[in-house]
Amino acid sequence: MYHAADQHRLSPAEFVRNPNRGHASVYFFDSPKNDRRFGIFGVVAFSHLLLAEGNPEILSYLPSRPPKEKSEKKYKQTVDVLYQSGKTECWHFNHSRNGEPTRHKNRITKTEGEIRMAQWLPHNWMLLCSYRTRVRGAIDPNPRALPGLISARSSFTLQEVLALEDCDPAHLLASVARYLANGKLKTELRTSAFHRRSLLERVE
Repeated sequence: MYHAADQHRLSPAEFVRNPNRGHASVYFFDSPKNDRRFGIFGVVAFSHLLLAEGNPEILSYLPSRPPKEKSEKKYKQTVDVLYQSGKTECWHFNHSRNGEPTRHKNRITKTEGEIRMAQWLPHNWMLLCSYRTRVRGAIDPNPRALPGLISARSSFTLQEVLALEDCDPAHLLASVARYLANGKLKTELRTSAFHRRSLLERVE
């Protein structure tokens, strides 16, 4: 597990040179939901964690960390997931084209097929997470601007958000991403890329 004093720092070499890596790609990811950086083995696992960032029912998740010494049994990435309801799951991953996960008690096997069916969602959540990461630790000069717009109007475009006066665009984008992740705003993220004309709607 992760015990570093700075949860946003880790050693890339520890993952890239890990004897249990095999041929898996390594993805380094700053998770806004968990406020820490993870090293993830495999594109299927990484893509599913991007989707988890956009699921307001998920409170947090913790990927397993590979052992530092090679073992006879091949290491497989798993993720412990905690839901807002208190329910827990352990996610496993494979490259099956099946579009549905398989379930056995709290063990859930997530598939490549689910990612393919998600269309633009992984790409959009990678973008939205990056908006939040870019302003981490910085002070928002006008934190009430977006909440004020949401209270006044039930829907608006991203362009209208960015046109708010006396606001920093980077912080506005991060705030929109946070509201989408928390389920307080919604927009179409599955069938098209997130862009300035995207219509944002207040969730009642």
